[in-house]
Amino acid sequence: MKVVIVMSFDKTKYQNEYVRETYDRVTVLVPKGKRDDIKRLAKSKGISANQLIVEALESYYGIDLS
Repeated sequence: MKVVIVMSFDKTKYQNEYVRETYDRVTVLVPKGKRDDIKRLAKSKGISANQLIVEALESYYGIDLS
């Protein structure tokens, strides 16, 4: 008799753990309605709102956040 052990892989759990171990989280407060403006601008550039903010910080302050 063969015993087969099936191990499930939780992709979401793996990704969340990777992000938690690899990145710091920063919260940005903006006036009501401005979040949608940021998301719209990011979408028009084909990037995420997070990437838009990171690129803006890098460009404005000349720092490397990669």
